[in-house]
Amino acid sequence: MIESTLANLRNPETMAPPTAPSTDALPMIRFLQAPSSDRWLAQALSNLDEILLDHAQCERKAAAVALQLMAQYPSKPDLVQELTAIAVEELEHFAQVNRWLERRGVPLRAPAAPPLRQRPAIANPAAGTGAAPR
Repeated sequence: MIESTLANLRNPETMAPPTAPSTDALPMIRFLQAPSSDRWLAQALSNLDEILLDHAQCERKAAAVALQLMAQYPSKPDLVQELTAIAVEELEHFAQVNRWLERRGVPLRAPAAPPLRQRPAIANPAAGTGAAPR
């Protein structure tokens, strides 16, 4: 199952909402300390459109930061050259993710904000209560 999911990610024309594969067959990625849980993988795959939208925004922001740094340091030609390459690469990634979204029928937009979580009460010694200060 994971092989077909990865193949779909490589070929966005065939992308469809997949079912969650078992992590038993997942390859270990170098920087992960442990394999991703089946629960996380199922949640990620069931929210693939939001993940792609978030990824597109990350690529766009990375290109924007490179452009901003070029404007801040125009007198450093080596840096400008490196930042130009980074901006181009990030915009190519943005275009690629945007094509995946288009093929999935998802218009480009800002990703949905994560749901608010209930913050735990913080002790307020001045008020003598455990309620969070307002």
